[in-house]
Amino acid sequence: MKVIQGLIAALGGTMLVAFSVNVGAVEYNYNVGPNYAETSGTSCRATTEAKEYNIQRGTGQIGPILGSERVVCPINRRGTCVYGRTGNTQFPEMELTVNSVTVTLNDSSSTTTASCFAYADVFTTNSVVFGPTRFVCATQGGCTSAAGSYTGNNDVSLPFPTITNNRTVNFGYMCDLGRGARVLYASTSITPNPSN
Repeated sequence: MKVIQGLIAALGGTMLVAFSVNVGAVEYNYNVGPNYAETSGTSCRATTEAKEYNIQRGTGQIGPILGSERVVCPINRRGTCVYGRTGNTQFPEMELTVNSVTVTLNDSSSTTTASCFAYADVFTTNSVVFGPTRFVCATQGGCTSAAGSYTGNNDVSLPFPTITNNRTVNFGYMCDLGRGARVLYASTSITPNPSN
């Protein structure tokens, strides 16, 4: 008690309290999903540097200035792996299951179309595989064939290509945009490190 009184006196009468409390460590195991990668249309790029000059970017959107253009839209892998999950193979951090890729498109022209498809670079073979094409139309989720007279905003749901062991390091979607068409937004649901 004299030590405490001496400490209080040394601090000019101010009381200083220092203590240590162990309330029990809480351990978080981040081993669940899905995770979501949300991207703006401005994350897309033209297929070549020369074609980048025919691309117009606005707030959250991208589209061709003249004619039509294909844009490549990689999906960021950052944050798609979950801590604490090991999987059954040598590279579990490269394993994932893409549950869905949903792209919101705008088509303001009744004479052109807009369509997208998913792609993935297979880790084991370095080959690129593609999913089927979906066109923007009046049907939520898109159509399997072009609806040239449709104008407006709608989502296209892109089936993801089949990948052996779900191992990929690069994946995303590509869109073929006619004049007046724009990629606005994409949402991807990813289940990390599957155990199969």
